[in-house]
Amino acid sequence: MKGGSHHIFNSVAELHSALLLKKPTNPLVSVVRLDDVDLENSKIVQTTAFNFYTIFLKKNFDGKVKYGQQYYDFDSGTMTFFAPKQLITVQDYKPSKLEGWML
Repeated sequence: MKGGSHHIFNSVAELHSALLLKKPTNPLVSVVRLDDVDLENSKIVQTTAFNFYTIFLKKNFDGKVKYGQQYYDFDSGTMTFFAPKQLITVQDYKPSKLEGWML
């Protein structure tokens, strides 16, 4: 995960490319196993926004995620829902093996 300015993802295919995943089968929806994502080598920046709805079901995330003015509590895993054009900031991330799913 890289620091710096924020990045806005305009399509599912663009997100797949940044996560170093193969091109999605469907351009409008994709299910990603987070075990297959390598955040350290991906092109994801610390502050990100999506121009589409995103749902995460996560386990083993060692860090803080700020959504708007609040932080999500990831102490025992969580399901998160992000609306389009909302800034998401990851802070204090320590590389670990992510588990879960992203839609």
